[in-house]
Amino acid sequence: YSEEKAKLLRDAMSKIDGKNEILEQFIDSLQVDAETVDNLDLYSHIPTVLMEKCAALSVRPDTVRNLIQSMQVLSGVVTDVEVSLKEIKDLFDKDEKLEQKLQEIFGQQGQQVETPGLSEVKKEWEKYMGVHEKASFTNTELHKAMNLHIGNLRLLSGPLEQLRAALPSPSVTEDDKAILQ
Repeated sequence: YSEEKAKLLRDAMSKIDGKNEILEQFIDSLQVDAETVDNLDLYSHIPTVLMEKCAALSVRPDTVRNLIQSMQVLSGVVTDVEVSLKEIKDLFDKDEKLEQKLQEIFGQQGQQVETPGLSEVKKEWEKYMGVHEKASFTNTELHKAMNLHIGNLRLLSGPLEQLRAALPSPSVTEDDKAILQ
């Protein structure tokens, strides 16, 4: 009976040791200092890394505005390129319709001959259209990302009191305080 009890105890202890090891690895991955985790005074000030970013943005107060303007300029360029590519496509379509009318007028006696220069231009247009589609997609994704972060950038470049108010602070109940002590 005591051997069986000792065996069960060893099994339970090995499981506990294994779970403790997993827990220690998890805590290490969080990079939390065990001595300071319950020091609530640490949460009353803005972290140093955040202060450095605020300082960098305060030195250049036009950063957010310039970023927004640059994004607008980029959107304008994308639109201009799209309009130009569409105009070229319209010219290709117009040329193709004229070619069909000529064939209807003169009959099928002449073969449809595409000039080498025009076929090269069409290939180039297709290449540019493919690149433009990728760039347009990237531009859309960039705009989505910037729209997500522009509020945070404004918060970082604003007053420190506003930033401090936006930062989360731990809420400790009486039960938590009892456990911490």
